[in-house]
Amino acid sequence: MNRSKIVAKILQNPRGTWIDAVAIMRGHALKLLWRFTKPKVHIGKGFRAYVYPVFEGPGHITLGDRVSFVRNYGKCPYFVTHTPEARIVIGSDGVMSGLRISCTQSVEIGTNSVLANSIIADSEKLPAATDQSATVAALCGTKPVLIGSHVWIAMNSYIMSGTVLGDECVVASGAVVFGATMEPRSLVGGNPGRKLAETRAP
Repeated sequence: MNRSKIVAKILQNPRGTWIDAVAIMRGHALKLLWRFTKPKVHIGKGFRAYVYPVFEGPGHITLGDRVSFVRNYGKCPYFVTHTPEARIVIGSDGVMSGLRISCTQSVEIGTNSVLANSIIADSEKLPAATDQSATVAALCGTKPVLIGSHVWIAMNSYIMSGTVLGDECVVASGAVVFGATMEPRSLVGGNPGRKLAETRAP
């Protein structure tokens, strides 16, 4: 984008440009802060923090390039890992809006995905402080959650232990998906979550 187009964009929407600039600066500041305070959090390039996310726990959290965190109905993204081996991975160009992630083993989200105010948990119950890491998976019914690329998860949805969502899936608002495997381009809804239709023709 050349200089004249940048100036035209700023003049067209100065408030939006200011909000974007603040999000980029906040993202740089948080990335620098976490480098020293949260060594197991790894952030890619172009991180935009429209709100302050909360990261807790002893596990690893990795964000790809150009990930954006935004507020949804007053809620900020909140990621918690319950064991040192826990791993949350979010691909590049994702937008997380009020998303809650509870990870005991593994939660992976592909690229270009949009996740609204929803809950993702890879265990049926939270581990107790006295649980040993080696036995947490068995005690808590833990199974990895895998979400593909270009996935849209609407608000108030629950993605639970063992769920696999293929690329280009759409999860309807209020859906509860528990341990199901959805093929790519599935429109998922209901409780329990099931395939209702295709998101688009092949």
